[in-house]
Amino acid sequence: MIVESGFYALSAVAFLMVIALLKNGDHPKALLSNYVIVGTVWLAYTIIISQTGILNNFTLPPSVPLLLVIPSIVGIIFLTGTTFI
Repeated sequence: MIVESGFYALSAVAFLMVIALLKNGDHPKALLSNYVIVGTVWLAYTIIISQTGILNNFTLPPSVPLLLVIPSIVGIIFLTGTTFI
């Protein structure tokens, strides 16, 4: 339980640090709002996936690439492929 709480706290601190860097930089506000949306959805998604125990199944096809890697690549493409005005 302590390790799990520490992981959640570390994830929240890292998330908030990136928000602070984007907020204080010369970046467009749309980048900050997109990061907050995608980051919040990603954190909620990984917490739900980890709590259900789906990732404990080590049979084929492997669930980690299907449920974690591919959605993270889609999120990165969304964040970096968006044009900011």
